[in-house]
Amino acid sequence: SPNATLVMTSTTSSTTTWTRLSKHYANRSCTRIMSLKECLSCVTKCISSVNDYLCSIRLIAGELALIDQLVDDLNLVIPTFNGLGPLFHEFTASIRIKYTHLLFDELLDKMVDFEIFMQCNEHQQ
Repeated sequence: SPNATLVMTSTTSSTTTWTRLSKHYANRSCTRIMSLKECLSCVTKCISSVNDYLCSIRLIAGELALIDQLVDDLNLVIPTFNGLGPLFHEFTASIRIKYTHLLFDELLDKMVDFEIFMQCNEHQQ
């Protein structure tokens, strides 16, 4: 990048160059990590399907993993619950009471089942 070239040409030793480059890109990495974590906490289901919603959460978690910021299951489950909206309040309450430790993949299965259940109820009414 032009900034990297500027840093490299303005230093007199390779050690100084490396130090400046690592600081320059570390700040960008930190900003990227914070942005992705904020995105993870702000994802909402809205009108999308459960599969699409969970796919968007997995995509953000995957991007974090690519930059060595693995997200454990609990830190995926909590923002998932928070972004579901009012139609899923009873579901999230029952899951929180019933399970002390829930894996993200288990949550996916339960949410898909619940979505199917809600769709069946809509068709019966």
